[in-house]
Amino acid sequence: MVRRFLAGIGLGVLLSRLDASAPQAVFEALMLRNPHLSYCALGAVFASLLVHPGRRGPAWPAILIGIGVGLCGALPLTAFVAIGEGRLSAIFIVIGVLLGARGADSLHGRAE
Repeated sequence: MVRRFLAGIGLGVLLSRLDASAPQAVFEALMLRNPHLSYCALGAVFASLLVHPGRRGPAWPAILIGIGVGLCGALPLTAFVAIGEGRLSAIFIVIGVLLGARGADSLHGRAE
């Protein structure tokens, strides 16, 4: 548990140093103009494929996430980084992410 906490802190610091919580940086990464953040995103996709090889799901969640990222200029993780940097407006993004996750769980019957 401590290793995961420290890894999360390290990732948050790295994303903050890359200025990944700035909406302009997210837009530039989406347009493939910010190689640092684009490589970070590709690394996350590659790591996910290593952890869950051959696992595929429907495309609509990825499409909804892409629309949300494009509209608000933040990824769920970068919203937490923005809150840590003092950008309290990111709280609304986190609330939206949590409500969306709760809705997806109830849609799939996984609510606890």
